[in-house]
Formats: sequence, C-alpha cells, structure tokens
Amino acid sequence: MKLFFYIFLFLINVSVFSQNIAVMDPRLVLDQYQKRLEFENDLREKEKNYQKIIFDERIKILEEEGEQLKKYGSLSQEEKRKITSKNEELDEKYDEMENSLKELHLEYQNILKSDITIAAVIVGKEKGYDIVISKEVSFYGGVDITQDVIEFLNSSDRTLLEESLKNGSKNLELIR
Repeated sequence: MKLFFYIFLFLINVSVFSQNIAVMDPRLVLDQYQKRLEFENDLREKEKNYQKIIFDERIKILEEEGEQLKKYGSLSQEEKRKITSKNEELDEKYDEMENSLKELHLEYQNILKSDITIAAVIVGKEKGYDIVISKEVSFYGGVDITQDVIEFLNSSDRTLLEESLKNGSKNLELIR
C-alpha cells in the first residue's frame, strides 16, 4: 500500500514537472494596460457629464423656487408639491445614471479580464508554455511572462487578440 502511494506521488510530480509553466502577475498587467486607462477616463468623463446634468437641473428647480418666492413672498402648497416632485424625479434620474455607470464599469472589467486572459493564452502558447498561472498562487518556479503580456496588450498589432475575442479561445489552461 505504501509503495503504491509513493509511486502515485512520483507520477504526479513527474507529470507536473514535465509541463512548461509560466507565471503572470495579473494586477501588474491590469495596472499597465492602456485600455484600462482609456476605460477609466471614459467612466470619469461620463460621471462628470451626469453630475453636470443633475447640477444644472437642481439649479433650475432652485431658480423656479426663487422666482415664486420673489413673486408671491411664499410658496403655495401646490408649488411645494411640484418642487418636491421635481426633486424626487431628479433623485431617481441620478440613481439611474449611477446604475448605468456601475453597469458600464462591470462591462469594462469583464472586457479587461477577457483581454488579459486571452493575451496570457497567446503569449504563453507563442513562448511554448503549456500552462500560465497567476503569480499569486505560485510559490516557486515558472517563467514570468508578465512583461511580455503587458507589451502584447499595449502593442498596436493585436489582431491575434481581436480574432481570439471574436472566436472565443479555450485552448490554454489558465489558473486564477
């Protein structure tokens, strides 16, 4: 029984060590990926535009309230209801815009994750590796291809990545 166990462990070690393993730091790749910066700038710009829209509409409501106060000295119950209703509608509009930004952020995250995964597959295969694993789960060994993945993602010739995204790439084991 012990002999079988030792043979089993030996076979596992042989199969693991017979594979070419690469490691990649996904956080560093993400930090240095230009597309991430473009997405962040897009999100910031959209958020700024949304805030301006809300701010401008709040100003309109306040101006209308100010005009009513100047004209009549106070607000009627009907005017108070209208202003309250407009503010509530504006709060709902703000929430919708906020949710839209959250959805877009999630979509961008998924795109970036997909890009990085496929780039790791392509670079790993091009360099002759069987497996690419996250540097975070590797205690020892493996060749670091992080910089190669970053360069590939930021290169102007990414046709292979674009084709893989269209066709769906499932040909490399990627451990996260």
